[in-house]
Order: sequence, then C-alpha cells, then structure tokens
Amino acid sequence: MSEIKKDVGKELRKLCEGDEDVAAVCEVLRTYQRGRWETSTKRICIHLMNAGYDLKRSQVTAAFKKLQGLGLGTFVSGRKGWESRFVFAERVTVIARLLAGEEIDVIEHDLKEEDEQVLPETIEHSFALRPDFALNVELPGDLTEFEAKRLAQFFGCLAFQPD
Repeated sequence: MSEIKKDVGKELRKLCEGDEDVAAVCEVLRTYQRGRWETSTKRICIHLMNAGYDLKRSQVTAAFKKLQGLGLGTFVSGRKGWESRFVFAERVTVIARLLAGEEIDVIEHDLKEEDEQVLPETIEHSFALRPDFALNVELPGDLTEFEAKRLAQFFGCLAFQPD
C-alpha cells in the first residue's frame, strides 16, 4: 500500500461533513465496485448527475484537489486530448473503506491478502464480427478504460474501402 497517512480516514470523514461537494464525490466513489486506480472528471460528473447531484465540473475539480490535499491521490489536468482525472494513491475501494470508518492497518492487511490471490493475467474474448467470422483476442485481466480506447482507435484505423 502506498504512503497514505494513518489518520486520513478521520480527516476524510471530517472533510465530507464540512464540504457537501466532497461528500457527493466520495458518495459516488463509494459505489465503485472494482478497485480502480483513476477516474475522469467527466465520469464522476455523469455519476453525480445520475445520483441526483447538481455539481459543475469546477466543483468536482475542487473536490479532487481537496482529496489530493489529504494524500489520497493526484488531480491531473487534461491536456492534449487527455481528460482531467484523479489518479488514486491506492485503489478507490480504499476510500470507501476509510469512509466506513475502517482503520488503515486493517485495510493494509486485507490488501496484502488480496494481492496474494492469483488473478488471471489475461482473459480471452471472442467477438462475432460477421456470421462466418469470429475474432478471438487475449487481453490483460486488468485492462483499463484508456487502453480499451487505444485498442478501439487501433481497430478504427484498420478499416478500408475497396477501390
């Protein structure tokens, strides 16, 4: 586990009590099922809207910067086609556990056990491109959204029009 301060859970809960925007963002982060390592500002805004919150992008950015101040990750401004995003210092599920009042020592122990479990390195996918043609591809088990977008762009470049 990265260097998250031992008392960050108390600081995070206190921040959420005093700042409605941070509380809303943390509420959305709590719903994430998988241990993401980053999330975009756009994704959070969509989840907030679906949950009934009315936060602007600037408010989400400010909330991310406050989470950064606690050492929970780093806010990265979007540049050159990249979306603004928050890169977590640890899996996003750690934030949910901190909000629930769990102590860092317990979380560290659980994460070490989780890391020791063997996960498949790759997953084989099959896609029926046409009725007579199936595409089989082997991808990493922890494929990120960014990598999936890169792969989609690659496939987009392969299409051609017959002369």
